[in-house]
Amino acid sequence: MKKTLAFTAALMLLHLIPNSAMAQSRGAVGVVVAPVERTEWIETIEALGTLKAREQVVITSTVADKVAKINFDDGQAVSEGAILIELESAEERAELQSAKSALSESEKQYNRAKELRAKGATAQSVLDEQRRVYEIAKAQVGVAESQLQDLIIRAPFSGKLGIRQVSPGAYLSAGQVITNLTDNRTMRLDFAVPEVFLDSIHPGQVVKVKTAAYRKRTFDGTVTAIDNQIDPISRAFSVRATLQNPEGLLKAGMLMTVMLEKDPEQAIAIPESTLIPESTRNYVYVVEEDAETTTAQKVEVEIGRRQAGRVEVIDGLEPGQLLVSHGALKLADGRAVKVLANQADGRTMTQILDDLTKPKAQKK
Repeated sequence: MKKTLAFTAALMLLHLIPNSAMAQSRGAVGVVVAPVERTEWIETIEALGTLKAREQVVITSTVADKVAKINFDDGQAVSEGAILIELESAEERAELQSAKSALSESEKQYNRAKELRAKGATAQSVLDEQRRVYEIAKAQVGVAESQLQDLIIRAPFSGKLGIRQVSPGAYLSAGQVITNLTDNRTMRLDFAVPEVFLDSIHPGQVVKVKTAAYRKRTFDGTVTAIDNQIDPISRAFSVRATLQNPEGLLKAGMLMTVMLEKDPEQAIAIPESTLIPESTRNYVYVVEEDAETTTAQKVEVEIGRRQAGRVEVIDGLEPGQLLVSHGALKLADGRAVKVLANQADGRTMTQILDDLTKPKAQKK
């Protein structure tokens, strides 16, 4: 709002500048000019995406039993393999011990049968039967050990735990949620980009990411993958970027605004203030000088992309030409003009008008 008021005031001041300052030649209109430039044009693509942790899982139990011990706190960082929950296991331990005893006995019988067979004191069928009993006993030990391991719930990878959903002594059903685990040291961000930008996105490209949670911060990321197909309905393709999260500020599920810069290209650009739209056409006033006069010639231009305060020109102008940026309301094609200032020197319009309206004594 303040910028708009300042610009409006600047235009009003331009009309109020005394004729003696506006022009030194009869009938000339005082104008401010800006150059046509060949410049590096960097177009920014914006998209929205939802943040995901590199790895994330909901921790549940595969069996039903009573919770005997809980070995973690809410939000705790854990290493891969850390024991999170221990369920009641007295019965399973007894079964394992029984299976081990049966295995020990069957192994003795099998070994005795082998010795007897080697001496020819027993039939081959007896040895085969003892081998079968031994293999069954060994498998039963494996089953009992597996059942016991199911009662110990471990972290599948290193990361940070969420809020605990169970209590000691509670009966835990198979599939019941215990907590969640995320590895948020590296975050993944998936977002959709219109297919017209397909040739502008490539792995390794840098992205700038913002979120409403941290309005004053920008996070850097890198494009790591591009989907192999275009959505036929949205006409967009999916892109995945990776962001490092050393401070742990980023959380899975955050809505992020992604900004990608297309590869720079050369373009002819003019200030937006020089453009005069008329119906479906666009014109500018080109300042031309000869030995006697300086005039403003109205020229039609073909424009392309727009970007904060400037417009790409596809046809009609050449770099180095001077265009009227302020004062065009008083002009007509071929009208004599007096160049009061050139915006190429870096001054804002407010500064230019301040300089033009200062008393001569102050200017000196």
